[in-house]
Amino acid sequence: MAYPNQQAPKFKYGYKVNAALWGIYLIGIPIILWFSKRYPATEQAQNESEEEHSVVEKEYESKVLADESVTKEIQV
Repeated sequence: MAYPNQQAPKFKYGYKVNAALWGIYLIGIPIILWFSKRYPATEQAQNESEEEHSVVEKEYESKVLADESVTKEIQV
């Protein structure tokens, strides 16, 4: 436990863990941004993503329509 109640407000490890995680965060974000600029998504990958999204939308719409028809049958 990083923040045990018995040690409040002078946590033995909690502040060190928190500082280390913030350090990883502050170093990691610029690295992620650098990679995203260095290796941008290709146009093909973006098209595949859009196609996959449209397939998922169509499946969802068909399920919604099927659910609506079942609901209408039950009400009749």
